[in-house]
Amino acid sequence: MLCGLSKLFRRRQRPSVELVTQNHRIRYVKRPKLEQFLRARFGDGNFALEMKEDQWIIKIPKGETITDDEWRSLRG
Repeated sequence: MLCGLSKLFRRRQRPSVELVTQNHRIRYVKRPKLEQFLRARFGDGNFALEMKEDQWIIKIPKGETITDDEWRSLRG
């Protein structure tokens, strides 16, 4: 029984760096390609990704940014 409760109250692991949010209205970028890019650029677990109302909502390490050129390269 105790084992089940520990799972219930286990906290999510937090990223090792402070993240900031960027919203990008780019429809034609597929999630697997974007995840691969973010993992290569920021490391595993140092980003969060969500699609909401035709916008990619990305949390990346503070002080970092994704340039327009990088977004364009992800499209094609």
